[in-house]
Amino acid sequence: MIGLYTKDLKDFRTVTTTFQSAISSAKSHPFSTANVLPGYALCGGGAHVHHTFGVGNFLYSLEPTLTQSDEPTPQTFTARSKDHINPDPSIIDTYAMGIKLYSSI
Repeated sequence: MIGLYTKDLKDFRTVTTTFQSAISSAKSHPFSTANVLPGYALCGGGAHVHHTFGVGNFLYSLEPTLTQSDEPTPQTFTARSKDHINPDPSIIDTYAMGIKLYSSI
């Protein structure tokens, strides 16, 4: 299923969300990956780059990792940034948002 519609939620009473984060070390090309908690479905993510000195970094990649198997594998959100022309080590915070539906039955 892609997306949620109100008619699809009629059997659910409770919806919970979780926000998880990960922080990279200061590098010229930092990246970090945030995992959602087990039992939650990844439904979004984002990132924020903190430059330490100089001109900063460009946020160039936001990648969800979803699985379509029966195996319980982590669902993650990865972000990457890089400096351009002038070296400038930066730190990147990555966020993953998960959602869980509880049945009323």
